[in-house]
Amino acid sequence: MDQVTKVSARLSTTLNLGDFQNVKIEFGVEDWVRPGVDESTGAALERVYRLVDAKLTEKAQEYK
Repeated sequence: MDQVTKVSARLSTTLNLGDFQNVKIEFGVEDWVRPGVDESTGAALERVYRLVDAKLTEKAQEYK
């Protein structure tokens, strides 16, 4: 069995909603390097990070 390289990214942010209220948003994704498409570990990390960053930004905008 071939060894599989796992990559993950997790980001969080805390937003002040005013009136002493805050919301903490956290997203994380874990995936594997895709050797079938000749993906490097760095490329896999970047792919996973972009996804997590985009989703965190999207949800944060909903609260602003």
